[in-house]
Amino acid sequence: GTHAEVRAHVVINATGVWTDEVQALSHQRGRFHVRASKGVHIVVPRDRIVSDAAIILRTATSVLFVIPWGTHWIIGTTDTDWNLDLAHPAATRADIDYLLERVNQVLVTPLTPDDIDGVYAGLRPLLAGESDESSKLSREHAVARIAPGLVAIAGGKYTTYRVMAYDAVDEAAQD
Repeated sequence: GTHAEVRAHVVINATGVWTDEVQALSHQRGRFHVRASKGVHIVVPRDRIVSDAAIILRTATSVLFVIPWGTHWIIGTTDTDWNLDLAHPAATRADIDYLLERVNQVLVTPLTPDDIDGVYAGLRPLLAGESDESSKLSREHAVARIAPGLVAIAGGKYTTYRVMAYDAVDEAAQD
């Protein structure tokens, strides 16, 4: 509830699915438009899948993975548009059914909803404008100078955060 004044020569807008909202605060024409794509994962006990290694499956529109994690498996992910509260992505029954249907195509013993110990959802910030389907939007990142002293980075993947940070800081260093 307190306010503080912060002064800087350069600000990097690296706010993911909130990129558009933060760009609007600058009163400058934004260079990016970001669409939120929901990814849902389910967590099942390790003894429910007989395997010693991760499983990667190709679906009609994406990749499904089954990754060992301690005493559990993480199964994911979905890729659907999210137009509701960005701070509270939520899994639906359809998301869970989709994951179970896809993974059960390759398992000897099918999983049921009763096997699920946990479910979580997150949002990917996808650069919009390339396609109407979230699965076809770019997973690449882009960096732009919105105004002198304001650099924005949008898109990208969690697994490429170091490259993304390097590119954003290089652009910001010019100011």
